[in-house]
Amino acid sequence: MKISELLNEQTATFIGLCRALKTMILQHAEPQEKRILQDIPIELSSDPLDWDKIYGLTKSRKIIIDEEEFYDAPREVLIWLIAHELAHMLFNHTGQEEPELSQQQEMDADMWANDICKRMNVTKVPVFTWLHRRKDEQGRTELERRQALERDPANADFFKGRSHPTIDRRIKQGKDMGIEISRNTDQIEWLIKHLA
Repeated sequence: MKISELLNEQTATFIGLCRALKTMILQHAEPQEKRILQDIPIELSSDPLDWDKIYGLTKSRKIIIDEEEFYDAPREVLIWLIAHELAHMLFNHTGQEEPELSQQQEMDADMWANDICKRMNVTKVPVFTWLHRRKDEQGRTELERRQALERDPANADFFKGRSHPTIDRRIKQGKDMGIEISRNTDQIEWLIKHLA
């Protein structure tokens, strides 16, 4: 088998997996939600210029996912991410709002993804741990680095002005709903480990 054939087969397998997971998600959605979301396509992109590696385009009604970024993602992570993007379509989120409204839209999409996961009996979804798994020169994961920045009171105004809520806020909402969407890094533990 040629390399190009193998890559085409891998791509077909990955997009097939994403579409199958979307079908599974919709089997656990309410009937009116399913009617709204059933025709949303999932398409592949590997554009290195895309900052977001998975996103929903509400106006054109489709989800774009970067195969290179997610080909080895755990199925639970893909379920949560696809459900999150479907929620943006379901709620007709624009993503062009002021930070407070944009953050609320993200929390609403998280809530729907958490609820779908719960209906599917998927309660451990390491989405943020997986997304921010890469390590820096000091051996910290991107998750640890980002949470430390978000938790620093000196950065509070900066993060209030961002389009996405803090990771801790999102993790707490999941925990309150009975879904572990990431292994939460304890700030004290992190400080002891990295500042000792």
